[in-house]
Amino acid sequence: MKMLPTIFIKYLSFYHLLVFGITYFILDDIKSKKRINYLLFPLILLFGIFVGATFTYLDTVVLYIFFLILSVKNSEERNVVSSLLIVSSACGLEIIVSRLMKPLLPLVLGNQSGLAFLGFILLYHGVLFAGIFAYRKWLLPLIRRKKKVDLVAYLLTISLVIYFSYWTIVIYAATPFLKLFVGVFYLVFMVLGGVIIQSISSNQELKIEAEKRQMEYAIHQRYIEDLKNQYQGIREFRHDYVNLLTSIEYYIEKDELEALKDFFYSSVKRTKTIFEKDIFHADELNKIDSLEVKSILTMKLLAAQEKNISVQIESDDAITINQAADSVVLIRILGILLDNAIEEAAAVAHGKVSIGIFSVKGDTIFVIENTAREKIEPLHVLKQKGFSTKGEGRGLGLSNIDELTSMEPNILLETIVLEQKFIQKVVVIGEEG
Repeated sequence: MKMLPTIFIKYLSFYHLLVFGITYFILDDIKSKKRINYLLFPLILLFGIFVGATFTYLDTVVLYIFFLILSVKNSEERNVVSSLLIVSSACGLEIIVSRLMKPLLPLVLGNQSGLAFLGFILLYHGVLFAGIFAYRKWLLPLIRRKKKVDLVAYLLTISLVIYFSYWTIVIYAATPFLKLFVGVFYLVFMVLGGVIIQSISSNQELKIEAEKRQMEYAIHQRYIEDLKNQYQGIREFRHDYVNLLTSIEYYIEKDELEALKDFFYSSVKRTKTIFEKDIFHADELNKIDSLEVKSILTMKLLAAQEKNISVQIESDDAITINQAADSVVLIRILGILLDNAIEEAAAVAHGKVSIGIFSVKGDTIFVIENTAREKIEPLHVLKQKGFSTKGEGRGLGLSNIDELTSMEPNILLETIVLEQKFIQKVVVIGEEG
């Protein structure tokens, strides 16, 4: 039993790296991203342990830098500040849990019982996972909803730099000169890192803004084109309608009632379905104040029509969408969800797509429901990075939707999979929300 405390202490000397890695793995949702991460992640951990064998605290700094690079690379939007928030939060959670559990260590080591060591490890993990759950469930959404990602990310990172600077000076700086050197090193590191991150973030914001303008222009152009097509269809129908009236007039003038009756049932009555069908759902779409949303819905209605898929739309009398929500993100989300719904409905006999648009207490709710295959993939499979029923490397899956919703705090998504039915609920939080 005397060997047990020694092994336990050796284990604890590297345990903070493992905890940091586990926390980052969960917060950044590494499991749903590129498969190469399953190789890179343990390699980074092993490198951190190698550094930690010589330099305490610097091992965590090394892990922090590599995890930040990995997070940015995994992010489809290359959002450096969001990655900074995730990695800093993971590191901060590890430090907080370790500090909370540290007072119990003397009791565990004094007891020298394997059961006590096991209990300590289980309690440590329990506190850690409770902290991770609380952060992901409440704190992180709150930060994003209040649009404080940049502020919290920078404050948390600065706090970590100060923390590591202090302990590096305490442990390694034996002389005033070394203390000054370490302090200056961390200060320069922090300033340069901040300038680089701010520069990258600014460039990313400009790129996103340019893409937004380009997408808005494309949407407007497509909407104008759709209006032209509808107008052309109306003109063609008007021409046909005049010909019908001329034919009816001819039969009446000749008093050929039997021929008129045959003509009515063979040619006139079928035009009734044109008025009843309303493939563009103009009455419902006109209730929406957003041109972008109208356009994407019109585009997808045309796509569904080409595949002979029945689409139903129901909306409240007046739909006003919160202008604070990023319209490009909303359009991309709706576009992907509608594409997926149409694709799935096309894969089954008599597939249908239903779209509901409602206003509830200031929030705008989009409900997209479609018939689905009997053996549709489980939700956790559908949310895997790169998964598509079109085949590997094709199409956009729910993992892309999750990344988009994480970018926009005013947009929430709920997915429900029922028997042969797939339901997606997109909530745009109102201005008062």
